[in-house]
Parts: sequence; structure tokens; C-alpha cells
Amino acid sequence: MGLPAVVQLRPPLHRGQLRLLRALEQYRFVSAPCGRRFGKTLFLLLFLLMSSIARPRAMSWWVDPIHYLAKRAYRQMEQVVINTGLAKQGGVLKSELRIELVNDSVIEFHSAERGDRLRGEGLNLACLNEASLIKAQLWFEALYPMLTDTGGQAAFAFTPKGQGHWTHQVFQWGRSGEKPDYHSIQLPTSANPFIKPRMIAEAKKDLPADTFRQEYLAEFLPDSSGVFRNVAACTGGALDDPRVIPVDGPYAGGVDLAKHNDFTVVSILDRNGRLCWHDRFHRMDWPLMEERISEAAKRYRAHLLVESNSVGDAVIDHLREAGVSCDGFSTTGSSKQALIQGLMVALEQRLIRFPDLPELLVELQIFEYERTPSGHIQYSAPEGAHDDEVMALALAVKAWRDARKNYREGYLSTDLDALRAERRHAA
Repeated sequence: MGLPAVVQLRPPLHRGQLRLLRALEQYRFVSAPCGRRFGKTLFLLLFLLMSSIARPRAMSWWVDPIHYLAKRAYRQMEQVVINTGLAKQGGVLKSELRIELVNDSVIEFHSAERGDRLRGEGLNLACLNEASLIKAQLWFEALYPMLTDTGGQAAFAFTPKGQGHWTHQVFQWGRSGEKPDYHSIQLPTSANPFIKPRMIAEAKKDLPADTFRQEYLAEFLPDSSGVFRNVAACTGGALDDPRVIPVDGPYAGGVDLAKHNDFTVVSILDRNGRLCWHDRFHRMDWPLMEERISEAAKRYRAHLLVESNSVGDAVIDHLREAGVSCDGFSTTGSSKQALIQGLMVALEQRLIRFPDLPELLVELQIFEYERTPSGHIQYSAPEGAHDDEVMALALAVKAWRDARKNYREGYLSTDLDALRAERRHAA
């Protein structure tokens, strides 16, 4: 079965996306730092499809930082190939995030969370979406070798994350001509003609100068500019071994409860601000979820701060009935602002530390804010992304600060010998 005679792009590519397309037609590796709302994700999806149509039996990969972003991209592509008749019968394999086209080309969607698994046969094309949130090792040790024997191509589209990031090195290769295979093109938000200049001017007026330069002008700054700073400096160490007796109390935790397609996340900090326990789950019946939260809290004798919106009040009541020390936190515009700013300070001052957890790191890096017409600041994840990791950690930080204050003032005590003895007896 052949391809349809004509496949029209609707809406057509805008002039900024056409510049990027021309670069990809001439160079093997193209680095494209983009401003917010440029349209990089839509363009990469269209380019991925166009390339797969043009080359029969091609193997192409889409790579996103985390699974739910890769799954979202897959759903967008799925609709296109089904509506246009480009997919083979039975070639849309949702469980594998794989699409087989009628010309025997294959498109697969992957996440960078487990980079050690992203190895295999030769690739003809790799599209790295949000490449600045992907580790260097994935490109240099996995994807690049897979493109070598085929002479394959790669496209990097991303918001810059500072001059110390590996994507800046790749960008410099393309700009200087040091490596002929690489080419770089900088695409600020203004390169999208559908974004009104007035909106960009308002952002420039409302946002800190560094944030505007990074997020709208697509510039690499000496240090990345976003809601949270020092994320890399606070990353390190490991979670507790479940077999080890916890003795670094008092412990405090935060719980962000699942809403719709979100995850429930439990984060517990020890007295030194180290993330010692982390759990993330969804699609679980409420009684089982409450039991899972309760077990973690009792293991650490942790006081929990639980997001109480929606069904949170009922969950808090059940946790208390089970003997868990916990309070509710009602999330409003003003309370969320204070909560997030507390996490910002903890990161800025390097008061906390957490392991390299992909979902947490990505959410911290992509978290954003905007100023409302009334002058208030609103914090949130980008459209289509989650904030459950950020909120659980922010709740944990607030509970941890309160626990430390009470501990210093003598309201809490920790008899380590007694605690060790109790744990051994329980075991």
C-alpha cells in the first residue's frame, strides 16, 4: 500500500518554523534554542512525520525528558496518522508508543528517564524535545552512536538552561563552525508571527530581565534563570534503604494528592533537609493509597502536611484515624505563592538535598510563573505538564521548617536510643 498522494499541513508552518526546516534540510545536527510559545514541539512532530514519509523503512525516535511528555507527543501524532491514513492497519501500537507507517517507516516515542535502555539498532532520525532537560550522556553515549552507521540526523529543540549546560556546547559548535555536521539557529518568541508584539512587551515589563532573556529571547545566560535556582547544587545522595532504621528525626513530609491524571507524591525530609523517602503512584483506590501514605508516615514518625483541596479533607481524617500526625494545606492563589516561595528560598540557600529523581528535576526546571493584570504572581507547571513533585516537596519543606522550629523550641524531642530499640523490637 502506498502513501496518500498529498498530505497538507494545517496550519502551515510559520516563517520561524520554515527557517528551522531549511536548516534541517542542509545540516545533519541542528540545535535550536527557542523562546516560549515559538511552536517548537509542534514543528518537531511535523518534521518527524515529514521525514518518515519521505524515507521508506526509516527508523525515527522522538525523545522527551519524561514519560508523560513522550506519551502526550505520541497522542498528537497518533491522531494525525489515523486521520490521514498514513499508518499501517494495526500499526498504531499505543502500549509501545510505536507507529508503523504504510511505507514501512517506524516512529517510536521514548523518555530519557532510563537512558541505559535507549540503545538498539541504527537510527535515521532522533528528535530531542526539551533537550536542555535531557542528560548529556543520553546524546553522547546512546543516541549519537545509533546515528553513526546510518549517517542519521538529529534535531535539538529546547529552552536554554544556562551556559554550563551541554546544549550550550552543542550550540557553540553549530555557531562557530568548529564541527561541520552541527548548525545552530536561535529562535526567540518573536520569530513566531502569531504572538502579538504587545504580549512580548508585557512579558519584558513584568518579568525579571534574566528570565525574559532566557525564556523569550532564547539566550544562554551564565546561570539558568527560572523559578527555582540551585537545583543542580541541591541534587545528590540517595533515598533511604527500606531496611535501615530511620534515626535522623524529627521527620516531616508533604503529600500532594492525585487529581484526574496526576500522581500522588509523598516526600519526607529528615532533620538535615535530606529527602530520605519518596513515593509516587496513581490509579490506586483511596483505601490502598491512604494505607501506603500511612505506612511511610509511621515508619518515620513523620508529621505530614497534606494538600486538602478536593478529596483531601477526607483523606486527612482517615490518616488521623490511623494514627498519623498530619495537617491539611488548602491551596489558594496566595497560599500557593507563599508555599512555592518557601521552596525557592530553601533551594537558593541550599537547605535541602534530594537524589537525582527525573520527574522531580524536570518539574523543578520547567516550573514557571506569570504576573496577572492585577499584579499578583501565579506559579504553575506549563500547560499539559504536572506539578505534583514540586508541590509535595514544597509541602515537605514547609512542614520541615515548622518541625525544626518546634524542635529548637523544645516542643519535640528525639530519643535516638529509644527509637532504635523500638525499631528493632518491631522488626
